[in-house]
Amino acid sequence: MSLLGVSTGCYYDLGLVTEDAVDRIAEIGADVVEVYLQGPCELVPDVLHQIIERLKRIPQPVLSVHPYVFGWENLLFGSYERQRQWAFAQFEAYLDVCVAVGADAYISHGPPAHHVLHPDGSLSPHYVDITADLVACAAQRGVRYCLENVSYGVLRTPDDLQRHRDAVPDLAYVVDFKSAWKAGSPPEMLITAAGDKAHHTQVSFRGPEGYGLPMDEEGARMSDPEVLSALGASVPHVLEFEARELPQVANSLDALRTAQDLLRGWDRGSA
Repeated sequence: MSLLGVSTGCYYDLGLVTEDAVDRIAEIGADVVEVYLQGPCELVPDVLHQIIERLKRIPQPVLSVHPYVFGWENLLFGSYERQRQWAFAQFEAYLDVCVAVGADAYISHGPPAHHVLHPDGSLSPHYVDITADLVACAAQRGVRYCLENVSYGVLRTPDDLQRHRDAVPDLAYVVDFKSAWKAGSPPEMLITAAGDKAHHTQVSFRGPEGYGLPMDEEGARMSDPEVLSALGASVPHVLEFEARELPQVANSLDALRTAQDLLRGWDRGSA
């Protein structure tokens, strides 16, 4: 059975700081934790120390570190050297957090697609070279650099994923179900394309916008069998909730436990 985790990012708009979200996740009995750091403000030594100390107190291991990437990560792939150097220092700081909390994965969104794709959909050599450097830098610390599919990004479809596998063989992947559906790509096809390079999935339940898995037993029975089969993949599944989309879930420990029970049931059913 796959490991099930919860991201601390579930709680960012509930007024819970990251270290308090860690305690909430520990309470529900998740198998693993994804630490979503809310930007450079959580790299400040005193703040980071609080987060690390709180993680040391819980029994769950840290699966991955996912920084808030907007406003800086795209600078890694730009042409202005001073920006790139500053962004690379940020990247290394997040890798150091991975090491400190025992996470073997750093999660990236990559740059927006229009910055690095040729008109025919091929990857620019500039992007490939920088991505390979980031992968190698992470590997030196024992961390896997993982690219997550996002609907606006450079990884949206199984074909995009295959192009990345061909260009950067050591790159790993996180398959985000909601982003896959937004981009019109079945998540199970992305998991298949990632193969042994899939690190984990990000699974969301359905909010008002309509993307996500159904949050009830009847809906589970009606779900696409291929999706449920993908949930049985031998990779960890990390639950993602945003309170603004699904407040009755994000506010409730019982609802999060129900979500985990549903995933475990689907996992068993597809085994």
